[in-house]
Amino acid sequence: MREESFARCHSCTKPACVGEGERARCETHFIEGFDRRVRLTIRQYDMIKPRERIVVALSGGKDSTVLLHILASLRERLPMELLALLIDEGIAGYRSKTIVTAKRECRKAKVKLHILSFKKEMGKSLDVMLKGRRSGGACTYCGVFRRRLLEVGARKLKADKLAIGHNLDDAAQTVLLNLYRNEPARLERFGPKSEGGGEMTGFTPRIRPLIDIAEKEVALYAELKGYGISRQACPYAAEAMRQTVRSQLNEMEDRYPGTKKRIFGAWLQMQKKLIDKIDKKQKLHTPLLACTSCGEPSSEKICAVCRLLRAD
Repeated sequence: MREESFARCHSCTKPACVGEGERARCETHFIEGFDRRVRLTIRQYDMIKPRERIVVALSGGKDSTVLLHILASLRERLPMELLALLIDEGIAGYRSKTIVTAKRECRKAKVKLHILSFKKEMGKSLDVMLKGRRSGGACTYCGVFRRRLLEVGARKLKADKLAIGHNLDDAAQTVLLNLYRNEPARLERFGPKSEGGGEMTGFTPRIRPLIDIAEKEVALYAELKGYGISRQACPYAAEAMRQTVRSQLNEMEDRYPGTKKRIFGAWLQMQKKLIDKIDKKQKLHTPLLACTSCGEPSSEKICAVCRLLRAD
């Protein structure tokens, strides 16, 4: 939802749709500024090279849809082959609606959409996997299998990079989540650009062009651009620890503006210091191995997918 404001755009004096004072922007200048910030992030982190094949991890939600359209608009100035990949988890009453949205937006952007499903690739839909289980655990199964299928799909499509729609809120949440869980290894590769790790080949580098932009700004951009995005939340989302962290961060951001940016910025500084201090002959990242069961890249002998399948 856009903010009610009597402010005037700092750039042209038209009624502002967002911000106050020097940050006030009308619809036109907000959109122009948003696009410019994404282009700056792509340049700053050297995310895309000319003529690379970029696969967008598309869900039909606001973040990945905005990312899809922005990258599509960049093709004239930065030649690239753009494809979209959607993972159908098999969540009744939810995923089918977002697939409709994804197909429509891909047609608008003139981008070919590819779909992989849990049922076909893993043998069961997420709903079937979770039948008879106690509450909780849905996001663990979904996250592990979804990441695996994004990797498998990206390789099948011969992607040079996998573009993820993570925004600033997602980034700050990820930092805190992994600290709360005492899982620092998961943060090793997390940032605007994640390269393939270790000596194990087969891991597609990730890029996150929206990572410097707040979630509410992405939502406003999607609204102003007229993207018909479903606002329906995943029925399993309420179980996720991320929702608790999200609420905590939003409360902190309201009381102390800039909290999310400072949290993620602090992590990037710590990550850089680790890289600067480490011996050049050593590796910062945990080497990726081949899972002894399925052969996929993993930081452990048996990957998370195989561990979950064995426990099922």
